[in-house]
Amino acid sequence: MACCLPIARWRTDAANSRQDKTTVTFDAWSILCLLKDYPGLASATGFSQSVTVWRLVSRLKVLPLRHFLIVVPQKTLVPVWASLLEGLPPETLCRVLPALLNEVEVHPTLAAVMKVVEPSHMLEMLRRVPPGHLVSVCKAPSEKLCDLLSNLEHDQVHEALLPMLLEPQQIIDQGLVPVLVNTHDAKRLASIINLVDKEVLLHLLRHVDGEKLAQLVNDFEEDKDFFADGPIIRLLQEASKDYKLLQDKVAPLMQRVDAVKTVRLVSGVQPSKLLEVLRQVDCPTALILMSNANENFVVNMLCGPLDGLVSATAPGVAEVMKLNARIAAAFRAERPDQAAKLLDPVATQEMAVIAQAELR
Repeated sequence: MACCLPIARWRTDAANSRQDKTTVTFDAWSILCLLKDYPGLASATGFSQSVTVWRLVSRLKVLPLRHFLIVVPQKTLVPVWASLLEGLPPETLCRVLPALLNEVEVHPTLAAVMKVVEPSHMLEMLRRVPPGHLVSVCKAPSEKLCDLLSNLEHDQVHEALLPMLLEPQQIIDQGLVPVLVNTHDAKRLASIINLVDKEVLLHLLRHVDGEKLAQLVNDFEEDKDFFADGPIIRLLQEASKDYKLLQDKVAPLMQRVDAVKTVRLVSGVQPSKLLEVLRQVDCPTALILMSNANENFVVNMLCGPLDGLVSATAPGVAEVMKLNARIAAAFRAERPDQAAKLLDPVATQEMAVIAQAELR
C-alpha cells in the first residue's frame, strides 16, 4: 500500500484528482498528501502536536488551504506554525484558524502580517480575539495594516490595539475597519494610538463613524500634527482628563461637524482654550455655531482678546442663526459686520463689540 512506502515515494495522483472544486474539506488521504507536499507542517512536532495538526487540517477546506500555502513563503510559515502549535491550546487552534484560513480573501494580509507581528502578540490575538473580528480586520489593505503594526510601540499592541479588537463586531465593522481602509497614512493612526489614552480611542470608535474619523486624520496638512506636541494629539490628551466633555462635546462635534472645519479649529486654537469654551457652551449651540459660522471667523474669535465673550453670547447667536438664514450666511461668509447689522435690534451689546473688534 502507498502509505507503507517512504513519504517521498507516495503517489498522489488519485488524491490530486479528487482535490477539485467539489472537494470541500480534507479527508484522511488528502491530509497525508498535504503533509507530503508541505512536510514543514508536521516536522519537529511531537505526537500530541501531530494529532493537533491532523484535527486542524480536517476542519480546513482543501483549495483555500493550498492557496494559503502558496501565498505564504515556507520560511515565514514554518516558524510561525511551530510557535502556534507550541503556544496555543488545540481547541483554540481548531476554533480560530479555520475561520481565517478558509477565507481566501484575507490570505495576502495574513502573509504580510506574519512578517511584522511578534509571535507573542500573534498568540495573544489568536487566543483572545473572536475569529470574526480578525477576519474583518484582515480585509483591510495589507500595506496599511502592516504600516500600522510596524509603527506601534511594543506595549501599545497589548494596551490599546487589543482592546480595540475586542470591541463588539458592529464597532469593528463600522468603526475600526473603515478607519483602516480610508486613512491615507496608517502611520498617523499609529501615532494616535501610541500617544492617546486608550479610553479616548475606544469612545471615539464607538461614537464617531469610521469614515469620519479617517477623514479627520486625512485632512490635517502635515505629519507633524500627529507628533506628541501636535494639535490633535494635545486636544485628545486634554480631553482624556475630562471624560464627560469628551462624551458630551468633543465626540459629537467630530461626528456632526464638517471635517475641514473641525481640523481648522483644532489646528488654530489652543486645546485648553477650545475645551474651556466647549465646557461653557451646550452641545446644540456648539453644533449650530460650527455648522453655520466660517471656521476662520471662529478661530479668530477664540484666539483674540475677546474670547471670553464667546461663551456668553454663543447661545443667543446660535438661536438667531436657527431663525434667520441671512445672519447664518453672514457668519459663513466671515462678515461679522453684516451679522451685527442683521442682529440689530436683537443683538446684545457684547455681540456688537465682538463684531467691531473683528473688523479692526
